[in-house]
Amino acid sequence: SPTTSSFNSMRKLIYILPLLGLFACDLQQEVDLNLPEYEPQIVVESYLQPGQPYIVTLLESTGFYDDVAINFVRDAEVVISHGNQSDTLQPLEIPLDFAFPPGFVDSSILSVLGPLLGEGAYLYTSLNPVPEDFVNEFKLSVKATDGRTLSAATFIPEPIPQDTLEYRFDEDSLAIVLTKLQDD
Repeated sequence: SPTTSSFNSMRKLIYILPLLGLFACDLQQEVDLNLPEYEPQIVVESYLQPGQPYIVTLLESTGFYDDVAINFVRDAEVVISHGNQSDTLQPLEIPLDFAFPPGFVDSSILSVLGPLLGEGAYLYTSLNPVPEDFVNEFKLSVKATDGRTLSAATFIPEPIPQDTLEYRFDEDSLAIVLTKLQDD
């Protein structure tokens, strides 16, 4: 009928007009940002896993417009204290060719990682394992050779046991495993 045809045409027009309006807008605008001079900061990455050695990585942060690079903080004094024990972590340098032996890693990956990592990775570690303690704090103290210091404190949350483990199959014999747990 003519009324239905008019209605459908009108409905199409309602969908098309906003799109035309959007394309007609100038969505590009140049913005000048006057950022202050950036002062690099020490960035700490560490994981506390009971039974595993302490491992800490220290990096320098970079400014927004700086070239992408991984700058390791070398020769810092890194101490982790727990209870009445303190452990001074020792520096460990892992050469790039040791971490990624030739033939085991695609050379295209090395061509990307090489400029970022330089000669290799640099971290601080201890042979002493992280104790299984879910109550007391672990304290970190870092003193860089240029005088910068930082400190942090954390604890290891108690593991939450699994309540249920379910297997579900679909009509194509594909399966998923669901794990359920109760976390307060």
